[in-house]
Amino acid sequence: MVIHLDGILSILIIFTFIHFVQIINGEENRISSLEKRIQELEVRQQQYPEVTFLTYKDRKRILVTGGAGFVGSHLVDRLMLEGHEVIVADNFFTGRKRNIEHWIGHENFELINHDIVNPLYIEVDEIYHLASPASPSHYMYNPVKTIKVNTMGTINMLGLARRVRARLLFASTSEVYGDPEVHPQKETYFGNVNPFGPRSCYDESKRVAEATCYAYAKQEGISIRIARIFNTYGPRMHMNDGRVV
Repeated sequence: MVIHLDGILSILIIFTFIHFVQIINGEENRISSLEKRIQELEVRQQQYPEVTFLTYKDRKRILVTGGAGFVGSHLVDRLMLEGHEVIVADNFFTGRKRNIEHWIGHENFELINHDIVNPLYIEVDEIYHLASPASPSHYMYNPVKTIKVNTMGTINMLGLARRVRARLLFASTSEVYGDPEVHPQKETYFGNVNPFGPRSCYDESKRVAEATCYAYAKQEGISIRIARIFNTYGPRMHMNDGRVV
C-alpha cells in the first residue's frame, strides 16, 4: 500500500485553511454585532429626555420603591427631569420594565430588581415608598403577599430611613376608610372598616403601615409624610386594572 504524503498534507492544509476562514468569518460577525450594539446604545443615549443640571449640593439621591409601576414611573420621570439621582426598587409583580426603560443607562438612574419584603441596604437622602399591589385583581390574587409588602416592606423602608436619616413619603390609599359612610372623607374620619372583607388584605395592611409610620416618626424622629391616594388613571395603567374611575 502506497501513501502519498504530499496529497495528505495538501488536504490537511485545505481543511486548516477552511477552518481558519470560518473562524475569521465568525469573529467578523461577532465584531459586526458588537459594533451594531454600540451604535444602538449611542443612539439611545442621545434619546434621553433632557434633564435639569443640579450641583452636587442640590442633587438628591432618591429611592422609589415600586418605581416601575403606574404611579411610581411617573414620579421617577419627574424626579429625573428635575436632575436628581433616582434608584428604582421593584420586583415587577405589577410593575413593568417598559415604564422606565427610557431611563435605563442614564448616569443618574439605577434599577434594582428587589422585593422590599427583604431589607435593602443603600445610602439615600429621600425615600418614596410606593411598592404595593393597588389593583383589586392584583392584591386579591395574592393577599398574603400584599399584607407582607405593606407591613414588612414598610418596616424595612422605615428601618432604612432611620439608619440613613432619610425623609420618607408613604403612599397610602383611600381604602383605609373602608366603605365610608361620610362623603367626602376628611382626614379625621376613622372610616367604616371590615377586617374580613374581600379587600381587607389591602385596606388593613395599609392602615397598619400608616400606624407604623406614625410610630417611627414619634419614636425615632424620622421625617415622614403620608399621602392617601384615591383612584388614579392615565398612561401606563394596566388595562385590566379593575378600579372604578
